Parts: sequence; structure tokens; C-alpha cells
Amino acid sequence: PPLLPPPPLHRSPQRPPRPRKPPLPRMPQKHYEPVQLPTAEMVMASQFWENCAVKAGVSGVVGGLMGLVLGPVFGLGALDPHVGSKAVAEQRTTQQIVKDAFKWQNIKAGAKSMGGKSLSYGKTFGYMGLLFAGGECMVEKYRAKHDIYNGVIGGCFAGAAMSYQAGPTGMCMGCAGFAAFSALFEKLLDPH
Repeated sequence: PPLLPPPPLHRSPQRPPRPRKPPLPRMPQKHYEPVQLPTAEMVMASQFWENCAVKAGVSGVVGGLMGLVLGPVFGLGALDPHVGSKAVAEQRTTQQIVKDAFKWQNIKAGAKSMGGKSLSYGKTFGYMGLLFAGGECMVEKYRAKHDIYNGVIGGCFAGAAMSYQAGPTGMCMGCAGFAAFSALFEKLLDPH
């Protein structure tokens, strides 16, 4: 059989061209920095500072230094130890008080008093920092979470330990006070 030519194509009437939509705007490309893996020294330094003994020790030293600095400031607000009673104080004039303040023995006694206050505040703040940071760190390691409860439990531990001489009731009060103070600071300074 002879080959027949293909049938004519049936053409539809031409449609008008559709208007083209404007192209979408190009989004700016993000620039990513290459990830740098930590070196062995960086890992060791991180592990060193995450150690609870190191955290507690550093907090104790910093707290002690802060107490040494604040001791003289708070010591200035104490009553004048050179005045025997109110009656004697009322009889002295301002000139006598100023004159007595600059006597060498009074300056020496005042410096000794401020030094004692400074040491007392230093010990207290150092002990407080050591207990709080150590307690909080151990609770965080045990729970494996970083949230507000670590600070609250650490504060309770520090408060109870700081007031152990007051007996069980004093320890409960110290625990509640320090825990509330820690919760307040955690909320204000470190919103998780």
C-alpha cells in the first residue's frame, strides 16, 4: 500500500498572548561562615571552667574580695565607738567631735574597726559565694538542666548552711530567704 501523507493538522484559532507576570523579587542570599571545630585546648579550658570545684573556688575568692571592699563602706555607717553614751554625745559640740575625730588614737581605732569589719564581710561573702556556686553547680550537673530551679536549690542550700548555728528553724528561714532571693535574681538577670 502506498504511503499516504499525514492528515493536515487542525489548527485552532490563535489566542492573544497572555500578559507576563512580573518576576518575583530575589531574596537576599544568606552568608554562612564555615563552622570551626573546637581545638583540644578549647575543650580542656571549657571543661576546666565547668568543674564545680573551680566555679565554687572562684566564686568564693571573688565574694571574699567583694566583702573586703564593702567592709569599710559598711563600717563607716557604724556608730562612733568612741562615744560612751548618748548623754555624753549630746554634751559635745560639733567642734569637739571634729577635733576628736582627727586625734591619732581615734584614727587608729577607727581603722582597726574598719579592718575587722572588712575581714568579717570578706569571710562571710566568700563563704556565701563558695556555698551558692558549689550548690548550684552540683544541682545543675545532677539534673542536667539549666533553669531557675538550680539557683533556687543552690540558694536554699547556701542559706541553710550559712545559718546552721541558729538551729533547724534558722536553717529553714535561711533556706527560704536565700531561695527567694535567688529566684528573684534568676528572673531579673537570666530569663531562661
